[in-house]
Amino acid sequence: GTTDLLEKLHKELPPAITALLRIPGLGPKRVRTLYRGLEVQTLDQLAEAARAGRVRELPGFAAKTEAAILAGDYRGAGAYLDVIAEEAPTPSEAARIDFLRGRVLSAFGDEDAALDIWRRLADGEDRWARVRSERALIEHDLEKGVISSDQAADSLDQLRYAWRGDRLEFELLRELGRLRLKEDDFEEGLEALRQAVTFFPNNPETRAVAEELTQGFSDIFTRGASDAMTPLQALALYDRFRELTPVGQSGDQIIESLADRLVRVDLLDRAARLLDRQVKFRLQGQNKARVGARLALIHLLDRQPDSAIKALDESVAPGLQAGLADERLRLRARAIFDLSDAAGALKLLEDDDSRAADLLRADIFWRTQNWVEAAKVFRRLVGDAGLDGRRLELETAGFILNWAVSLSLIDNSVGLGRLRQIYAGKMDATPYREAFRLITNESDGELGNFMNLSERFDEIGRFQAFLSSYREKLKNQPLSQTN
Repeated sequence: GTTDLLEKLHKELPPAITALLRIPGLGPKRVRTLYRGLEVQTLDQLAEAARAGRVRELPGFAAKTEAAILAGDYRGAGAYLDVIAEEAPTPSEAARIDFLRGRVLSAFGDEDAALDIWRRLADGEDRWARVRSERALIEHDLEKGVISSDQAADSLDQLRYAWRGDRLEFELLRELGRLRLKEDDFEEGLEALRQAVTFFPNNPETRAVAEELTQGFSDIFTRGASDAMTPLQALALYDRFRELTPVGQSGDQIIESLADRLVRVDLLDRAARLLDRQVKFRLQGQNKARVGARLALIHLLDRQPDSAIKALDESVAPGLQAGLADERLRLRARAIFDLSDAAGALKLLEDDDSRAADLLRADIFWRTQNWVEAAKVFRRLVGDAGLDGRRLELETAGFILNWAVSLSLIDNSVGLGRLRQIYAGKMDATPYREAFRLITNESDGELGNFMNLSERFDEIGRFQAFLSSYREKLKNQPLSQTN
């Protein structure tokens, strides 16, 4: 009767729960009803467990039992199970009690008995107990090496569709994500963790999983895992989970490293989209101007001068370092020149006496066929090279050849003679030997015009000093190290 039940409650239940009996108007059965419905752990952890959301769907004591298990209070859990088992539980309740009893047995080291219970329940009719038992068996087999991480992940992936919408699904998604990442299945792993965060925003552990998700994404791109992917594979993964890009320098390094790889394989449009978002949404000041210059360069290499000017306009910043400001001006001049404004481009270069500016001037004078000015620029670019007896570098040999072309086209035979006298022997050791000898040895009028020269010698028609210098840089170093 009531006295026997009261005595049982006093003996079996924790003091935090039996204290409810002191409240006027609450008899033993009502206290037990409250106890079964409370979403708490045992003893002094009642409030904390309620906030932690450790509540399962088992009616009555089941939630409290599992809470006790989670708290490590296995003796208390066993006591709860004994009490509810004596109250003639329904078949569904009995199955759930058995699952929790299996957890208690496993905690006390009776693994075989626990496995027997879970195997039986895994084939049973109660879905609550069946799903949880299957999960317990998967975790056991994984821990004992019976199945691989990949097999465990496949099993959990199937299991999560059998139970949706509560803490269990959250835990299945979290464990699935971890296993997939462990097996380098990055896309599926990140997606599982993202679903856990997205579908369960109010779970008290969601914030920790969100941090785990962001860190996992960052690790893929900063600890070498993405290096095993093709640039397009790495870009596809990045695009799918772009919102996980860390704020600050670490995130910027991920973007720039990925852009470097794309440029290296000439996927210029893909690299441009990455850097464009970075400039617009992530960067300020000097860094914005620096990356904006790289973006403009990509557009110039991709023959999009309008986009290059736009990139420079959208990355303007005050107080730039002199070298960066000069580079941005040269890139703008090149874009203006590509838009058929040679005079405007030259005006921007008026105060720039750098070698880079002369390379651009050489492009402009060459394409506009201003051979007098072109010859002057090539002379500056050659400088003292070849006068010290050392072998000519290929770039310098190209400048000498184009210097000779410029002199030839303005009929400067004296200059050609001097060029032949100084450089003939050294040019013989370069791929330009035939062209140089022909141009410097021909008599007046025999060479014809520039079109004839460019048709006979392909290297003349393809001359582009300014952008070629950047292309050479990109062969030996990543885009992010060009400024």
